[in-house]
Amino acid sequence: MPSKYKIHESRKRSLFKTIGVRIIELAGDTFIIGFLLNLLNPERTLIENYGLGFVITLIVDLVCLVLTYLWERIWTRIEYGRRVHEKGQPCEECNEDEKDRSCH
Repeated sequence: MPSKYKIHESRKRSLFKTIGVRIIELAGDTFIIGFLLNLLNPERTLIENYGLGFVITLIVDLVCLVLTYLWERIWTRIEYGRRVHEKGQPCEECNEDEKDRSCH
């Protein structure tokens, strides 16, 4: 069914979303990998283990950053699960007026 409106998601939006999630994952992954390295290799100092964990995580996250950005750009072309309607018009999914409830 052709839509009256088309949603456009900019490359900048995709890039900001990608970088944001990678920063969160970088911090979490560094902590987890550093902790595991510390358990597996206790003769190294905590700083050495977390430093190595950071380097490993950084390399993996840079690769994931590129892949996530490309994935996000692909999904901007897929209409599945996207709903757009005119402001003030009832939402077909929730059957309520947009003014009373934030729409999907």
